[in-house]
Amino acid sequence: MRFGSEFGRGLGPVAVAAVACCLISAAAIAAETPVYKDPKAPLEARVDDLLGRLTLQEKVSLTAGGSAFGTAAIPRLGIPALDFSDGPNGLRSNAGDKTTAFPTGVAMAATWDPDLIQKLGAAIGEEALAKGINVMLGPNVNIQRTPLAGRNFESYSEDPLLAGEIGAGWVRGVQSKGVGTSLKHFAANNQEFERQRSSSDMSERTLREIYLPAFEHVVKEAHPWTVMASYNRLNGVYASENPHLMRDILKGEWGYDGVVMSDWGAAHSTVDAAKAGLDLEMPGPGQYLGARLLPAVRDWQVPEADIDDSARRMLRLILRTGVMDGKPLPKGQVNSGTHQDIAREVAEQSAVLLKNDATVLPFKKSVIKTVAVIGPNADQPAIGGGGSAQVTPYHILTPLDAIEAYFGEDAKVTYIPGASNTPAPPIADARLFSPTEGRTAEGLTARYFKGSEASGKPVKQEVDTNLLKMGFGNDVAAKTGDAFTVQWQGYFWPPRDGSYQFSLITATGGTLVIGDTTVIGDKTPAEPSPLMDFLPVKMHRGSITLKAGQTYPVTLTVRAGGGYRAMALGLQSPTGTIEQAAKAAHDSDIAIVVVGSSPTTETEGRDRDSMDLYGQQNALVEAVLDANPNTVVVVNVGSPVTMPWINKARAVLLQFFPGQEDGEALANVLFGDIDPS
Repeated sequence: MRFGSEFGRGLGPVAVAAVACCLISAAAIAAETPVYKDPKAPLEARVDDLLGRLTLQEKVSLTAGGSAFGTAAIPRLGIPALDFSDGPNGLRSNAGDKTTAFPTGVAMAATWDPDLIQKLGAAIGEEALAKGINVMLGPNVNIQRTPLAGRNFESYSEDPLLAGEIGAGWVRGVQSKGVGTSLKHFAANNQEFERQRSSSDMSERTLREIYLPAFEHVVKEAHPWTVMASYNRLNGVYASENPHLMRDILKGEWGYDGVVMSDWGAAHSTVDAAKAGLDLEMPGPGQYLGARLLPAVRDWQVPEADIDDSARRMLRLILRTGVMDGKPLPKGQVNSGTHQDIAREVAEQSAVLLKNDATVLPFKKSVIKTVAVIGPNADQPAIGGGGSAQVTPYHILTPLDAIEAYFGEDAKVTYIPGASNTPAPPIADARLFSPTEGRTAEGLTARYFKGSEASGKPVKQEVDTNLLKMGFGNDVAAKTGDAFTVQWQGYFWPPRDGSYQFSLITATGGTLVIGDTTVIGDKTPAEPSPLMDFLPVKMHRGSITLKAGQTYPVTLTVRAGGGYRAMALGLQSPTGTIEQAAKAAHDSDIAIVVVGSSPTTETEGRDRDSMDLYGQQNALVEAVLDANPNTVVVVNVGSPVTMPWINKARAVLLQFFPGQEDGEALANVLFGDIDPS
């Protein structure tokens, strides 16, 4: 080794040798620390370095999921799997955990406030961090084009500008916490009927003026880390293998540098999808991409440059999340007071006053001594629609709860549902159950057992207030293998005399015993499920006549394994009659009627049959309006509905699916603390 004269002058042979060794050691250390592991290095330099270290087999492995909600890991280079979660209106835990249920997309848009929605997005990002989620699957900016579409409640608007602005606020908020987003569903995915094979046929002008502007705005202004290709075809070509959408427009014209993933099960080909620009097939393991790409590349059906591009985008996503930076990610928080406040504020700002003749609203507490609260959504509100966006909330403050709390001892509040809002029993209200006969807590005791019988020592035991699960028992399955049995036990208190209809939705069947009666058994006929019907589940129904005030033991047993682990216990309590509701309204100073939809009437996987409120709700509203002119009608929906009684009503408040803080937000509007938009 030669040194410059200035450097070596005055040094003896030993000193020179020592310096040389130090320099060699420093160079060796530098060589041992790859650029991709340096958090301070530029992102693209890290991506380039890491890409150059991958084998072709490792590159193609990144193009397919490694699990139902995760990517594939490459342990050799320390590349971990990323975890995804549904969540346009809150994190839907893949393990069934409770999180904050924020107002749905249509309610967010009704605020007309992108800055407020950015705050909401940041809160969702914090909840994702708390649950170890790296990418949230939202926002849904599909344009509302048909009033019957089952997922209208998830998306923002019929207006591309408003949808784009609200979507950009949501993305900025979530990604400010270091959590990725997935802009969906790209593109022209506007109905649930035949969604996995229908074709949205249109001119280029229609595509550019109506269906793409919201996506373009979010991509260019908020830079979502992933975009989700939709189920449907566009002009006969599946979105997940449509080069015009993905290569020409998204990656070409808009310069998008993130990952394009498929919706779950939306990939249909290997060569066409890879060449068109699909970077990631979900869920895993891959059916079309991943390992199946290897022979396609080796046979020159897919250029290796296309694989490099997809792998580069996947590495960019992984590095953006910070999971390879050698330091723990922020802890995040779930259902904090701040998150509850944001959820309530969005619910308040989304309320729309449609009519207020003779200034019926706001109600004046001082002159009210009797109140009739009527309608199925008053004590079991639709805080969101059904499907993958359905969040399990920490709590729900219902309109009835909030109204009773507002008046306290100052007024008598009478409640009668009067009608049903759903063709199938809604999710059972945990408030009617208790693990103890003394009714010291809500819910049921859940015990998990290994194998197909509820016997032996439980593997896990907890008090469970979540009777809807679109995935549960992951921790138990890790200990027992996939097969286990869950038994929920406790007590049930009927609120009224009459016939109670129960339903049990599962992938594997189960039994429900009330008192000494088997209400649902192994031989109870199965029928298509109106809830979670996009999953391989069936519904079983049974009914039993019960007396109010009595205590009934409950045992629910479900076997899990060999199928999708999902469960929903439904319960339709007696509603009372329209005549009883009208009499209660007549005998009260004011009447508050809360009608609307349910997660079975507005849901992913199915469009609505009609714009009418389900069942006898319109007749109920008519009867109450006839009985008491001091009536406000609250319409709790995620999509447009007909209101044949609108000319008769003096006050009508439109409350879009408002999330878990529904009751307080509604009371603040009804009693004047908040001016509705």
